[in-house]
Amino acid sequence: MKNKLFSVLIVFLLIPSLSFTAFGSSNFTPSVQAKDAPEIVPLVNEADIIYAEIINQNDEIIQKVTDSGEVIVTPMSQAESSAEDIKQSLENAYKKVGSVRSLTDLVSNLETIIKKLDPNTAADDLVARDLFNVTTRGNIPPITENNRLRVRFKLGVSPADIVIVAMCEGETDWPVIDAEDAVNNGDGTVTVTFSKTGTVLVIVEGAASVPAMSDGFNLKTAAKITAGCMLTFIAAIVIFKPKRVSDEAAR
Repeated sequence: MKNKLFSVLIVFLLIPSLSFTAFGSSNFTPSVQAKDAPEIVPLVNEADIIYAEIINQNDEIIQKVTDSGEVIVTPMSQAESSAEDIKQSLENAYKKVGSVRSLTDLVSNLETIIKKLDPNTAADDLVARDLFNVTTRGNIPPITENNRLRVRFKLGVSPADIVIVAMCEGETDWPVIDAEDAVNNGDGTVTVTFSKTGTVLVIVEGAASVPAMSDGFNLKTAAKITAGCMLTFIAAIVIFKPKRVSDEAAR
């Protein structure tokens, strides 16, 4: 009887770990986490709170965004509940990231870009850390080269960290936002200026510090499997207990 109970315990302990391994694994060592959207850090002054700015090609501010609901940031973990076009864009980008073995498969000129930022850093030193979609609504005009969207995100990066922002565009090469439009402010925030909205991938240093790649759906699935294993374990105890009692009574 002890052997049977021991076997159930082993199955109970192993299945959750196997499920997380199956759902969380990827050929891509650098990874994207299923986490909340990066927080927008507004500029606060005596007159108002500015959540974003619309600027022209000369970097002149042509509109201040004072409504926090006009810039929408949707992370991978909220893809299932988002609009269909945003959902598809995030899921396609996530699958693409998970299918490659190197960041250079996503951004063909990545090594050249990195060397301009830091000659001592290589693509293998970087990680694709944040995947999210940026859209606008309300009084904000369409985002173009002449109406660019400037937003400051709280990403928690170190002052010396390289930060590269790429736009996720289908199966082809993903264009990188120019370095002067993706600025590490040195206080954990990064200011990004977009000439179009869509899904973006934030690439930073520190691959070893980022956990395995996973998305909200897979995490939920693994959680359900874990819950099922718990019920099986409880049921096994209930089944074994009467038999154990009767065995002792027989003695």
